Amino acid sequence: MNRNTIIRLIIVCRFALLSLVSYANTSQDNPAWYKETDNMYLLSTATQLREFATLVNGGVTFEGKTVRLENEIVLNDTTGWKTWEGIVTGIRQWTPAGTKNTPFKGIFDGQGHTVSGLYISTGANGFYQGLFGFVDNAKKEKVIDFEFIVDDQHTYYSLNEFKSIHAREVFTAYKQLERDYQQQTEKLNQQREQYAHTHKEGQTKLAPGILDLEKRVHEMSEELDRLAVNVRYEEKNITKK
Repeated sequence: MNRNTIIRLIIVCRFALLSLVSYANTSQDNPAWYKETDNMYLLSTATQLREFATLVNGGVTFEGKTVRLENEIVLNDTTGWKTWEGIVTGIRQWTPAGTKNTPFKGIFDGQGHTVSGLYISTGANGFYQGLFGFVDNAKKEKVIDFEFIVDDQHTYYSLNEFKSIHAREVFTAYKQLERDYQQQTEKLNQQREQYAHTHKEGQTKLAPGILDLEKRVHEMSEELDRLAVNVRYEEKNITKK
């Protein structure tokens, strides 16, 4: 074997080794929750949702597979956004899942959960901006599952339908309070049930806590009504313009 042949073999081996290293790095870069052979993927954090978008934009279509949200996800804390001035730090921009060349093709099941704090700096292609950029034969099931009546002509079923940013923020607070209200109401019902099936001494001990909880639930109900009115007011002001 002559010198030139040996050199060519060394070069070929090096390229083969580089290919193997590149392939290994690609596998290592995949998030821990993603395994290609799985048919169901559960996302519960903002990091996992961002990783999901990165996978889709990198060519993972999720065709024939289901991606499911396990809980509410907050991408950015937008508390007090109305008072923000100038450049705001600490806000992470969202890159929509799916491009024209790498669309999402699976089933995205939000299970009624909300994705909030989504920030996108739109450019010339702003009309493709959102949680998803491009989808192809994909199904989005219950990304946000609610029915909110704005007025006689408008009923919203998705957070994206709100025209007013402030109305959207207030509605997010409304939904959180609604969940808390439901939890406290369930707790109140359980305590009332316990009260009805306990002895007199036990009832005496339970009564103050039940009265306090009844007051709290009543206050939450009134606050829900106030927030709902505020949402409608803010949204109708925008739609009138």
